[in-house]
Amino acid sequence: MKIVYHKVSAETAFYGLIEYIFILFVILSFRTPFVAAIYNNYYLNEIIALFFVVLFISELSKVKIKYVLFNKWILIFLPYYAIMLLYIIMGGIGNGLKQFMAKFLIILPALSLTFTLYFSEHKIINLLKKYSNIMCVIAFISLYFWLFGSLFHLIQPTGNFYANWGGPHNYLSYYNLYFERQYATFMGINMVRNIGMFLEGPMYSSCLVIAIALELFLSDDLKYYGDYNKNYKYLHGFNRLFHPKSLILILTLLTTLTTTGYIMLILMIFLLILINNPRNRQIRLLKYAFTIVIAVVAFYLAHIIFLNKSTSMSWKTRSDDYAAGFRAWMHSPIWGNGFNNFDSVKYYMSSFRRDNLGFSNSLFVVLVEGGILLLSVYALPAITCIYNAIKQNKPGIAAFTTVIIIEFVAAIIQFEFLMILLLAFFYSFTIYSIGKKNIVRK
Repeated sequence: MKIVYHKVSAETAFYGLIEYIFILFVILSFRTPFVAAIYNNYYLNEIIALFFVVLFISELSKVKIKYVLFNKWILIFLPYYAIMLLYIIMGGIGNGLKQFMAKFLIILPALSLTFTLYFSEHKIINLLKKYSNIMCVIAFISLYFWLFGSLFHLIQPTGNFYANWGGPHNYLSYYNLYFERQYATFMGINMVRNIGMFLEGPMYSSCLVIAIALELFLSDDLKYYGDYNKNYKYLHGFNRLFHPKSLILILTLLTTLTTTGYIMLILMIFLLILINNPRNRQIRLLKYAFTIVIAVVAFYLAHIIFLNKSTSMSWKTRSDDYAAGFRAWMHSPIWGNGFNNFDSVKYYMSSFRRDNLGFSNSLFVVLVEGGILLLSVYALPAITCIYNAIKQNKPGIAAFTTVIIIEFVAAIIQFEFLMILLLAFFYSFTIYSIGKKNIVRK
């Protein structure tokens, strides 16, 4: 048997390591105890900014883009900056100016340009796969400690981690790789919820859903992006669903015991069936019939999960979030009430949850704080990404974007660095789609 060795240059290995560190800290900044630590400052935002600058400069030094493609980036972000300026004037920023400028005026546009350069080198999938790789490692570690520590108590916690999340809380820590705090009822049994390295199960669920969606929908579409000899119908199948990485991520998602995570998993499996395009005509006909059956079953399962949770306090609180958010948004539907100004929502929250003033969805946070104006910054790139994906016969990218949109509506991810990264992907895909013929590499 012939063994083929692939040489990796020191420069490639170095920038690969930088990418891994960058993505790792993006994950760690996603509502983990390290963000809310009471006794320590881990400077996660500063570290993310540092490694992003390194990636940005390295890409600018390696890739040369013709004026037309750069002009497309300007064409997208001139109106973007006009919207941001209008929002700052009319909506107001308040005490969140530093955070807003860093994420929306500097990092998002620059990251979009960086991702456009990654597209030009056909290596965007290599960067995104680093996210799912890291999440797979986190998932495996959390499964180990959840099973042998939280459930069977064969491993004891190694310490405590104090974080301020809706008040000070003590998280049982396993080497600071896995934390234990929440309990949930599953099939009538009260058990520890797997929250991994995150503050709560829903945050872990969101990160896992994004990783699963990446594995199921982007692995093929971006791997063969730019190879026009590839016929899409031979690419997608259920091999991605049963890949070891996908199975670890899915199994871990189940242990988070989150209703939204279960419904998102059902949705992703349905979308995978929907975009699968078998070669054989008879199998395709069978697929269409099977899709209808799966759709009915998926709807039924989602309905059962909803009914089981609809009487719980968490679901009542989530429903109240949407109602309070809508009423607060109506105060200023175009401009919003100002960045980081969430007092108007608290005013409309029901009295039964006065001791729980947290919020559970990104949609109304953005609408309340920035109105339709700020929402357009999220909605327009997602819509154009789906449009360009369908136009280029890349339904996997369209399916991935759909999952992110639904996760945005159902979870609280709006201003996280991970969401900024996903927005940059949507923007860069649009920019590269309309200007890819004008790319020239050094």
